[in-house]
Amino acid sequence: QVLQALAHCHAQGITHRNLKPKYIMLEEAGGAAAPHGRAGGALPGERWNVRISDFNSPYRAPEILLGSTHYTTAIDVWAAGCVFAEAASGQMLFVGDSDIGQLFKIFEVLGTPGAAKATPWRGVEALPHYNELFPNMPPRDWARFPALAPLLAQPDAADLLSRMLALDPTERISAAGALEHPFF
Repeated sequence: QVLQALAHCHAQGITHRNLKPKYIMLEEAGGAAAPHGRAGGALPGERWNVRISDFNSPYRAPEILLGSTHYTTAIDVWAAGCVFAEAASGQMLFVGDSDIGQLFKIFEVLGTPGAAKATPWRGVEALPHYNELFPNMPPRDWARFPALAPLLAQPDAADLLSRMLALDPTERISAAGALEHPFF
């Protein structure tokens, strides 16, 4: 339902910018719910409605941490991927004590992006906060998060998570594309 809500918002040209667990609310399906196809609402036979709220600043996609002021709905898919992993593991993925700290937590898992770095992302060097001196960290296995093991043991779940958390936003799956993913 979170992906359905994001797909609806994105189809209207609206970016959430602040998706995180505290802004995803559950209510029993018998309560007042938005109609199916809107931001919230239960599908037939579902017990819970999911609503997203607080459209503000992001659960930080790497392009925002690197200073991009022109970004796409891919930032919401990044946040949804972080929420997906957190819901499965009970742990936040990329916890840093600052923007650079959070970036480095991302790079520790997905690799440092750039033409001369471990992970491709065409044009990342042009972002305002990108620094050629970033350490060249190689991508690592998700095994670094043992709490994710049950989720990642399912190949479709592992594939969906990797597509949602692609460093390059142009390579990230869309919310609508995620809804069509074999995991679901």
